Amino acid sequence: MNSLCVKENKWIDEIMGPLFEICVLAFKSVVCTLYPCSYACPDEALSKSLALQRELFAMSTLSNSANIFWQDCQVGKPERQKLLNQKGCVVWITGLSGSGKSTLACSLSRELHSRGKLSYVLDGDNLRHGLNKNLGFLPEDRTENIRRTGEVAKLFADAGLICVASLISPYRRDRDTCRAMLTDANFIEVFMNMPLELCEARDPKGLYKLARAGKIKGFTGIDDPYEPPINCEIELKQENGVCPTPTLMAGKVVGYLENKGFLEC
Repeated sequence: MNSLCVKENKWIDEIMGPLFEICVLAFKSVVCTLYPCSYACPDEALSKSLALQRELFAMSTLSNSANIFWQDCQVGKPERQKLLNQKGCVVWITGLSGSGKSTLACSLSRELHSRGKLSYVLDGDNLRHGLNKNLGFLPEDRTENIRRTGEVAKLFADAGLICVASLISPYRRDRDTCRAMLTDANFIEVFMNMPLELCEARDPKGLYKLARAGKIKGFTGIDDPYEPPINCEIELKQENGVCPTPTLMAGKVVGYLENKGFLEC
């Protein structure tokens, strides 16, 4: 078995290596053409994307290795949930920048804490300071950003926690991939359905202004699409032109969790 793995790795190095370098040259040309203002130095953009592609390629080959096995443990999710008296799940908050995702996530976490329930917030910006700091905002980077976050959220849910993930996560396919990571119906998608005009008027980070000025490329809602959920569990939107308060929105999510039995075990 080991000799087969060695031969397989040698084949990857000898055949796929040169092919990969050819793809790199083509990619550099595309980057320079499509994103002339996105980076100060095209070579820097290339090196970052190249590092990511090598990392993804390495992960794809490792995941197919015959020498990796799943390790079970005597203490599983049911035992952890019983200890916490709650059921692990993922509350995935999606929406445009400025729609109130992070505000809702923090309000929800505070409300759960007041009820003696353990939760953890995975904020999109916070994750880019560490776990996802090597990712940019090209489509493939966004997809990898969501994949990594989904995998971490799955671990928190398996630990018995209520994981609150707050990310723009603009592509429906990527969100559906995260939903499929959970073996049971423990993925609650919350759609912050706030109009672009409201989000842009808020512009808490000044990003819309930069995007409108052409200083940020590929900004969701301006020159990159946002694909709204089709069958989300919870939709939060304005009522008679008025946006609900964070407390009211958090209460709606908590009510859903309570009705579905996540707050007890």
